[in-house]
Formats: sequence, structure tokens, C-alpha cells
Amino acid sequence: IRIDSGSPAEAAGMQVGDRIITNGGIDVNDSRALSERDRPSIGDSRTFVVDREGEEVSLDLTFAAQRSKDKNLNMIGTFMGFLFIIIGILTFRKLNNNLSYGFALFAVLFGFIFTNGPYIPAGVLSNIVNALSTTLVLLAFAYMLIFVFKYPPKSKILSTESGYRKLFYPAIITILLVWYLNIFQPDNNPTLNTAVQLIFAVTIIFYFGASLVVLIKKYSGATTEDRKSSGLNHMLVGVVLGLLPVLISFIITQLAPKVVIPGNEYLFLTFIFIPIFFTMALMQQASGK
Repeated sequence: IRIDSGSPAEAAGMQVGDRIITNGGIDVNDSRALSERDRPSIGDSRTFVVDREGEEVSLDLTFAAQRSKDKNLNMIGTFMGFLFIIIGILTFRKLNNNLSYGFALFAVLFGFIFTNGPYIPAGVLSNIVNALSTTLVLLAFAYMLIFVFKYPPKSKILSTESGYRKLFYPAIITILLVWYLNIFQPDNNPTLNTAVQLIFAVTIIFYFGASLVVLIKKYSGATTEDRKSSGLNHMLVGVVLGLLPVLISFIITQLAPKVVIPGNEYLFLTFIFIPIFFTMALMQQASGK
């Protein structure tokens, strides 16, 4: 759907609209063979066969070093990840209450989204690590929503154990799917790909969207004084600035995957507003001023 200027894809002759059939001699539907192959080194070449308007075209692609922009974004992402973890832990240590514990739990898990661990060569261990990483990310989304529900005034859904458990259902379903795909590695096919994409989309939209809706509802139902003293003002700002841009971009991408959103690669930076404003809200709520 897009060819970056000056990229290895452009140098190889790839064009917008090409549908990749094989990657280095491996059918793109062969999930197991693709996952068992190590990543290429800089300077390595692989032949890609693409379907271009009904005609098969072979293209030799030479892998290049990561662009400076991407390296910088990765470094910023790693910094954000550690910032999430540090802020979560320090906030809990300072306030040391149930609410700050809930914040620390989701903040630490959320931080793992951005921290990049060492490269693990293809194999069983790599598949397990991939599945475990995705599990932590999905649990972070779930605990974020639970924290939003728990934030004063506490939502009724958390008054029962069954209501609490229901908030994990979307994450658990998706986690089971992730482990199945990583362990059994079924061949790709249009039906499976569509189902996986739909499940992931519904899960992310549910957690991000519900967090927004719940906080907006709490904010609209509170008085001006309550909003200030409880920290709801900061909570709402954190969710709107931190989640809304990413949620809108994600929905557009799911509905119209061929639409290229300018600056989309920078949108993850808005996540930084979440720990900052959530911490401010917790401090405000604790002081009651």
C-alpha cells in the first residue's frame, strides 16, 4: 500500500498494488517456514515474487540498515517504556494505596510495549517470547480499563467478582489465539487472517474505546468541584490526548487499510500523556484539593 522513498523496496522495483506471493522462495502462507528462518543481515538479498496485475514478477531485494528516523523512534519508544515503569513504581511508593497499585500494575505492563529486548533467533523460544510479549500487552490494556473503572467514583461493574472477570474476557480470548498461532503455526489463509485481524481489532477498540467512554461518563456526571478534587480533569486529559489519536488512527486503518495516514508512525508518542496525567490525577485525588 506504500513504498517509502529511498527504501530497499523501492530499489528492488516494488510498486504500490503488488501482492507478495513468495519471500525468499517461501510461500507467504507458510507460517512455520517463515517463522523458522532467521532475520536477514544488512546486505543480504532475497528474491520476492509478486503478483502485479495478474503477472508474476521476480524482484531482488537487498536489505539495508535501519533508517536514522526509525532508530530514533525506537530509542524514544524505549525511553517511554522505562518512563511508564518508573512513574508507575514511584507513584505507588509515594501513595501506597489500592488505587496507585492498580495504576502501577498497568503502567509497568504498558511499559513493556515499548521496551525492546535482545533479538532471539527463530525457533521455539522465539515463538514463546513473542506470545508472552503480546500477552503482557493485552493484559496491560485490560488493567488500564480496570484502573479507569476503579478510579473514583468506582464503577458498579467492579462491585462483583463476575463483573471484574468479564473485563478480562476479550484479552483472554485474544491471548489464547496468540498462543495457538505461535505454537501450532497454521498456514495463512484469507479466512484465518481476517478472523485474527478482526479479533485483535475488536479487542483493542474495546479496551481503548471503553476507557474513553467510562471516563467521559464519570466526568460528565461529576460537579466542577468534584472534577477538580478527584483529579478527573487530569484523567480525562490523559485519556483523550493519550488514547484518542491512536484509537482514531487504528479504526481508520482497520476500515480502510489502503489509506496512508501522514505521520502515523509518530502517533504512539501520544501515549506519554497517560502516565503523566494519570499520576497528576492520583496526586490530586490523594490530596483532595
